[in-house]
Amino acid sequence: MLTIANALWAVFGLWPRLFGRWPQVGLFLFAVVTSVMALLVWKYASNQKAISRAKDRIKANFLGMALFMDSLSVLLASIAKTFGWIFVYLGRQLIPLAIMMIPILPLLAQVDHLYSFSPVVADPTGRDRAAVVQVVATVDPKINLTHTPAELTASGGVELLTKAVRMPYPQTPWSAWEEKPVLGWFARLERKFASEPAPEIHWQVRGVAPGRFALTVRVGDATATKEVLVATAKGKGRLRQIARKRHGGGLSDGLEYPGEPALTGPIKSIEIVYPRKKGWWHWAVIYFVETIVVAFALKGPMKVDF
Repeated sequence: MLTIANALWAVFGLWPRLFGRWPQVGLFLFAVVTSVMALLVWKYASNQKAISRAKDRIKANFLGMALFMDSLSVLLASIAKTFGWIFVYLGRQLIPLAIMMIPILPLLAQVDHLYSFSPVVADPTGRDRAAVVQVVATVDPKINLTHTPAELTASGGVELLTKAVRMPYPQTPWSAWEEKPVLGWFARLERKFASEPAPEIHWQVRGVAPGRFALTVRVGDATATKEVLVATAKGKGRLRQIARKRHGGGLSDGLEYPGEPALTGPIKSIEIVYPRKKGWWHWAVIYFVETIVVAFALKGPMKVDF
């Protein structure tokens, strides 16, 4: 998965060059591409006649409810048939929807890195809160962090602020959701059977000059590097590819965190906690609305029903 995601990362590397100053234009283009892909999948992977038939039956039963409101038996029968055909209609959408998720999830991860996060701000004074970020490294649980030296080396436009803070057994506090008597049961069950969290090491760094720089993590005899992106306060709003985490290349991490080669050895991951953009979730709402509008606009010319 990481190999595929990194190949897409190289393709999306053109995005900041083309739409760095016009991010909404790039987002609309991505919505158009998504809509065309979805319509093609629905056209060739779904039973178009069955979908149209189910929609016609739903409309007919709605019409029956409107015409025979004074007949309780006809009304109840129409309601039951309407729900039945709705389930048939939804069932016809499952196969194309599942196929569509295969290409769209890696693409959404790429767009999320472009639109949701900002680089570290170059501010030697540290007054800008976005200038100071955390660096989190996870290591093999077999390593005894208490007796193993760990250090971070920052170069170029990055300044190290703190020494290593070791968390041999990181604990996540119980959330309000997990404390609920019934609704939190699934969350508590998931935590019970989840794998033991890997030991963590935390540092704080500050951006002092714009550019791309390397951070070097050393834990015992193991060494690994991670790229960090620093920008000026004026340039942090532009579209930029930000590789937030370097990891071992697992399926979920490979999908969510592309951009750098996989790690090997006892250092399992290195993550930079980049600041989120203000209103970072807006792009997802805009993208969803644009995709729906474009899909409805193109369904007629492409002769697709959904």
